[in-house]
Amino acid sequence: MVDRDGAQTVTLHRLGPQPAYQERARMPLAWLLQTTPAEHLD
Repeated sequence: MVDRDGAQTVTLHRLGPQPAYQERARMPLAWLLQTTPAEHLD
């Protein structure tokens, strides 16, 4: 799941062990758009 706020920051979430989302990373939207999806996977 990806969530974006008004400050152009993207927060990446992943499904945790309790079936609840946990924050994985927070980064500027501009940086995220210049990378590939593979760079964000564990």
